[in-house]
Amino acid sequence: MNRFVKDNMVLFIVMGGTIIGAIVLLAFAVLGHAQMFRYHSEAEELRSQILQLIKQSPAPVAGNVEPMQKDIQFFKDKTAELLPHFGQIKGAALDAFVKVLGVDKEKFLETFRAAWEGDEDRKSPGGRYRFYERFSQGLSGEHNWAAELKLSPSECAERWQKAVAAFREEYQKLTVEKITESNQNDILLAVLGAPRNFEGRPELCMQEFIVPMAQRMQELCATPPLTPEEQARAAEKKKKDADHAEDEEESQTRVELLGDAGAFGFDLKKDPRPEDIVDIVKNGEVIGDLVRRIAMSKVGSINSFIIRNKYAGEKIGRYVVYHYTFSVTGDIARIRGLVKMLNDAAKEKRMYIVRSIFLYAEDGAASVMQARREEALRQRDELEGAGTAESNSNNPGMPDMGNRRRQVAMPMDPGMPGMMEDPAGQKVQVKTPEQILAEEKAKPYDKRSGYGRMLFGGSPNCEAVFDVEYVYLADPELE
Repeated sequence: MNRFVKDNMVLFIVMGGTIIGAIVLLAFAVLGHAQMFRYHSEAEELRSQILQLIKQSPAPVAGNVEPMQKDIQFFKDKTAELLPHFGQIKGAALDAFVKVLGVDKEKFLETFRAAWEGDEDRKSPGGRYRFYERFSQGLSGEHNWAAELKLSPSECAERWQKAVAAFREEYQKLTVEKITESNQNDILLAVLGAPRNFEGRPELCMQEFIVPMAQRMQELCATPPLTPEEQARAAEKKKKDADHAEDEEESQTRVELLGDAGAFGFDLKKDPRPEDIVDIVKNGEVIGDLVRRIAMSKVGSINSFIIRNKYAGEKIGRYVVYHYTFSVTGDIARIRGLVKMLNDAAKEKRMYIVRSIFLYAEDGAASVMQARREEALRQRDELEGAGTAESNSNNPGMPDMGNRRRQVAMPMDPGMPGMMEDPAGQKVQVKTPEQILAEEKAKPYDKRSGYGRMLFGGSPNCEAVFDVEYVYLADPELE
């Protein structure tokens, strides 16, 4: 046997290798089959999902690609229409400005940005205003807005002033701040992308913006503007009866400012921090519009006004959210009118979101209780006065302390009936409180004295605490 193996060693080696190779190939075949079975299962599952999708409507087939693309374009277009409602209010004023200049709007803005970024002098004290003068006269070197118009510096300045006048007329409709020659250039720079920073001087911001804006808002509350509906009615009545229309305008309701409400969330006693100036100006413009709407609602008073996220607001992507809480007092109809005004502001490209309103009815209980106390004191005084009158009649030397009616005979015990004279001198029976109470109880409840009389909540006024956010889409700003 051993000799046989030795003589056929090569054969055994070949056979062993063949067997090992066959085992390896068998293992690969089993693994391949298992993998193929798994792929087959996945393919069957995908086939099932495809069948389910095909049964759905609309089916994701080539014929639906075009409708889906139309839907995508529809949403893009609607989004583009919606975005301007988030605070994009300056377009009309800027359009009026560039129209008078006679330049293309986009090209003009590009020229302005390039001139601003290339001017290092603007960072020095007074440099902002020196830049404005150079740019307005077309003296900004290669960044000349009037280069294609071929205007001289004097002609540039003249046309620029006319354009500023057109801008001022349009922009005044958007702000409660009074635009004058002293601030119109700074406001125009802000609209062009260079925020109002008053050169980082807090005292200048206080004197030229915060205090004048607070005074302006106080004036609006003292003489509330007419709503568009009131203006239309006044114009209609003026055609028929001018005197009547003037009387209606003079009968506007004053909105009282209580406590610190007249500061409208600003600190009027302390200069702001330099880093807050730009945000204070932006808040001031929003608060001015908000106060104008409160004044137009003709509520009775503004009780408080708080800026929640101090000045900077909350930045969410491209959006900025300002948060205000204010309290007003007025009848419910005027409060509803204020809510409607805030809601309708979206039509004017201002987005106010009323997060909550808390209503508090005026407390009528105190006045009722006070009236009842006074009535009890009056009845006691009458009883005591009656007893004093009888005592004085028996003592001629004592002064007459009786009140209101001349008493003839009133028992000292108030629980007993007595007689008294009426103003005509006739004697009448006086009922005791116990008798009156018994008679009232014997009547049907709806026939008793005072039935249906309102005891609490009779006042039409209530206090409303508004929690309001203002959301706007922030434009890129120049440094």
